[in-house]
Amino acid sequence: MSEFKVLIIEDDEDIGNSVKYFLERNLQLSCEYISNAESAIYKLVHDSYDIIISDYKLPGISGMELINRLRDSSKYNQTPIIMMSGFFKEIIMASDENRFENVTFFEKPFEVDEFVRHIKLMLPRLAA
Repeated sequence: MSEFKVLIIEDDEDIGNSVKYFLERNLQLSCEYISNAESAIYKLVHDSYDIIISDYKLPGISGMELINRLRDSSKYNQTPIIMMSGFFKEIIMASDENRFENVTFFEKPFEVDEFVRHIKLMLPRLAA
């Protein structure tokens, strides 16, 4: 496994497990999958992650709120975030561009190869 740790936050178990599987299999990343925002916030406080991948629409917390919490923390204010969503018009309408620094959006459904390729390109920057 890689030295890079990835947290995947997705309420759809099939999508969450698929993302985890493809990143571990193709990039040998160490991935943790969490199905709800509350557990994810606990994990983010008590552990450290190099990349955060999250659904935008989670029960109890929006992706925007998650981005805001991460960017307000000294621990994750520069951490790459990948947001997965089928609701990009909503995201754009609610956007604060300064919060989107180092945030990538993937519209569902997305091509797994493209998703994995994007993360692979991030890894050298994380190692620097």
